[in-house]
Amino acid sequence: APDSRQHEPFGEMEFWLDRLKAPRGVTPRFLDTRRQSLIAQLPARIYALDGTKRRNTLTLGSGFWEGGSEAGLPRVPERIADALRSSWLLTKGAEITMVFEPDECAALASPAVFASMRQAGWKLRPPLRRPDDNRRLHAKFLFSANWTGGNACASAWAYLGSGNLTPAGFLNAAGRGGNLEAGILMAAKGLHWESQK
Repeated sequence: APDSRQHEPFGEMEFWLDRLKAPRGVTPRFLDTRRQSLIAQLPARIYALDGTKRRNTLTLGSGFWEGGSEAGLPRVPERIADALRSSWLLTKGAEITMVFEPDECAALASPAVFASMRQAGWKLRPPLRRPDDNRRLHAKFLFSANWTGGNACASAWAYLGSGNLTPAGFLNAAGRGGNLEAGILMAAKGLHWESQK
């Protein structure tokens, strides 16, 4: 139904998107799921953006994710970490942190899933907010970098986009069990783990 109702606007969007060409030697930062899932594109895009460095931290955030009702790690965050490890972009013992709303995280996990995450050494953190701020986390993001004991946040990259940490948001392409999602991937140079004077 959306295809028949919105055929003309989607055709117009495709017309212009197909004409956007990156300058020679530049990899576009924009990703979308029209042809491939986000997880299928992620490793190659990170290579093109910042080379083959292995990072030892990964932070995943989403206002909505699927954890399942049985014990075990949540499927999508685990698949993202595995894809990065198998592409030599994340160390085997990397610190993994999930940022989420502990009390309103939608299709959430059972207590056994949270126990599995803690047992695997994953850190679970609520989003930071001021005491008078009642907004809920809606952002979807991935952040990975190297921590080497100093203050330099090395080889950092970030994904910001619309893809929730669900199969429809991250694991499947649009029209093949997935949603139409979009985002950007960027290298973050010159960061520090602690603020500088």
